[in-house]
Amino acid sequence: MTLNKKLIICFSALVIVIVAIIIPLVNLNAKLSDATKSVDLAARNRVLCERIHSAAMFSNASKNEVDAKKAREDMKNQINLLRQSLHVLAEGGNAPEFSTLKVILPADNEERYAITNLLNQLNDLEKNVYLPLINEPKTIAVKINKTAVISSTETKIISADSLIENPAFNEAFNTLIEHYEQRILVNMCVKLTDVFSAKYNLLYLKFNNYLYFCIFAILVCVVLISLIIARAIKRPLNSISEVAREMASGNVSKRINYQSGDEVGEIATHINNLSQTIQHTATFIAAIGNGDIDAEYNVEVNKAIDERNNLPLATLNMRDKLKQVAEEETKRNWVTSGLAKLSEINRTIDSADEKMYDTYLQFIIKYMRANQGGLFIINDDDAFNPLFQLVACVAYNRKKYLEKELPLTEGLIGQCYLENEIIYITDLPQTHLTITSGLGESMPRCLILLPLKTNDKTIGVIELASFEDMDEYKLEFLKKSCESIATLIVGLKTNIKTNKLLMQTQQQTEEMRAQEEEMRQNMEELMATQEELDRKQFEMDARIDAINRSIATIEFNMDGIILTANDKFIKIFNYTRADLQGKHQHIFLEPALRYTEAQEQFWNDLRNGASIENQFKYQDVEGKTVWLSGIYAPVFDRNNLVVKVILFARNITAQKLAESK
Repeated sequence: MTLNKKLIICFSALVIVIVAIIIPLVNLNAKLSDATKSVDLAARNRVLCERIHSAAMFSNASKNEVDAKKAREDMKNQINLLRQSLHVLAEGGNAPEFSTLKVILPADNEERYAITNLLNQLNDLEKNVYLPLINEPKTIAVKINKTAVISSTETKIISADSLIENPAFNEAFNTLIEHYEQRILVNMCVKLTDVFSAKYNLLYLKFNNYLYFCIFAILVCVVLISLIIARAIKRPLNSISEVAREMASGNVSKRINYQSGDEVGEIATHINNLSQTIQHTATFIAAIGNGDIDAEYNVEVNKAIDERNNLPLATLNMRDKLKQVAEEETKRNWVTSGLAKLSEINRTIDSADEKMYDTYLQFIIKYMRANQGGLFIINDDDAFNPLFQLVACVAYNRKKYLEKELPLTEGLIGQCYLENEIIYITDLPQTHLTITSGLGESMPRCLILLPLKTNDKTIGVIELASFEDMDEYKLEFLKKSCESIATLIVGLKTNIKTNKLLMQTQQQTEEMRAQEEEMRQNMEELMATQEELDRKQFEMDARIDAINRSIATIEFNMDGIILTANDKFIKIFNYTRADLQGKHQHIFLEPALRYTEAQEQFWNDLRNGASIENQFKYQDVEGKTVWLSGIYAPVFDRNNLVVKVILFARNITAQKLAESK
């Protein structure tokens, strides 16, 4: 029997027991609910009695006949409602005007007796008290005979109507007061409520006792079923837990001794298989750790499971990746070692010796296990016709003394230079195809041409021929080594040029020494000339200063904007230099003359290079008339273009005033 069936049987028995226990509890709860409704309805009867008495008292005390009538109607309704409630309590049914209570069960004999007494009392009060209060008026009209004296000798009897209190109404009201003071009807309602409450309390006690019994019985059933389940599950689970704990601590040699056809037995079998798989995996990983990457892994691999969740497959992939990493590390070390040897060569040879071309090429061919190769460097001595020059050639580890020059765009060398990329040709036909390269005609298995680049500029090409194919990591080594060689070649060419320049510099130094004396003499002549120029400049500055002291001057740009003015001009017009700078020339004109065609033509003539000499009527800062006699003179640059205008003037205001007088 499986564990699932065992659990189903146990839980089914528990459910049956619980249902059998709960059904009586539900019945008790229903009875308790009905008793609660009866108690609530009985308790409401007391409230109805109080309302009847209040309505009766209000109807008697109210002087407003309308309010009194409403009170009597309310009293009648409350009496009917009380009678209906008592009938429902006795016979059962729907509670009248009670929204929270619906169906009330019929009362038993004891309850019926109390209800009957209360109904009898209500009927008696209704007959003797409530109906007279409702139907009888408070006062009645009666005829009264009175004797009237007409004269001292004559009297007359007169009949008249008069209102008196209704004896029936007063008797009913007095009975109501007496009855209310004794609280007979209210006390009977309270006794009826106590009868229903006693029944409710008895049911409530039974319900609680049975509820405690149900809880105890359910707990006992749960404990028994738990013990049964624990006996069926806990023991094998303890064994499984012990083995799992050992596996977690690293001991995978233990197995679970549990043979069963249920689910726990299947779990034990799977854990045993897992332990065996982990043990094989640990042995396999230990072998790999000892360096045996080709160790056998005797575990069945389910490739349908994702690698991330498949331990055997992940272990095999780990071994394959370790192999790949080892191979890549070997290739990386090979590249690193080659670059280190190349750097060592750079440190040991003369950086200005052209033999280094042969050293580099021999190292590359030997390290790459190639058969032959050539190193072509661009010779740009003739800037109009640069060529590839073969500076080194090695075949079978021997230097070949060949001299060759090729145009930059000829053959595979030129293609490699133009494309600025590696050209790698493999599987060349031995009898069908002949490749003509810079080395001549050959039938290699593969041909490699690599550009020598530095700062994205190609300075040469290395050509290698081999009877073996080149792997990707070897090509990577060639790329890196070519970058280093290109940098060194640039340095070599720079050093060679530097040596040539040094020799030229030494020769030029001798020539400069011969020219030094001549330059010294020229300097003396220049100094004498400079002194003469300084003297003339001083005289010119003195003349300009004398002009500024005697003549008013002001400078304008080509739009008429004031650039600067001398002190004499500023004094004439009473402006400050800051007030004038940036203002237009027309501030000196009367407002009516500032924007006229004559003014525009005046400046157009100046822009065209014409000088204007005249007597000019202007205004100073206070609006006073100022007369100037002067000339507007354009100033030209080296291209004979007008760049500014200068006004040279003298003040003739006093002369004009004298002439006007």
